[in-house]
Amino acid sequence: MPYNIIYSSRAAKHLEKLPSDITLKIIESISELKYDPYRQVHKMKGHSEYRYRIGQYRAIIDINDEEGIIEILMVGHRSKVYRNY
Repeated sequence: MPYNIIYSSRAAKHLEKLPSDITLKIIESISELKYDPYRQVHKMKGHSEYRYRIGQYRAIIDINDEEGIIEILMVGHRSKVYRNY
């Protein structure tokens, strides 16, 4: 059963600020996670969340296996996303 993907308000705001072609690429890439999220993500050191690489951009995500939900917490350029998190 595929996971449901939800975006936090913070992640949605960051996506709105990006150029539309990059936003589309990020959303399409994230949608691929719903079938097997653990294959493409990496655990963040010192955190319970995961990071997902999309070219020069990163998504910080939380995976809830019990409810079948992947929550996108933050999206941004790799040079800024970790500082702002």
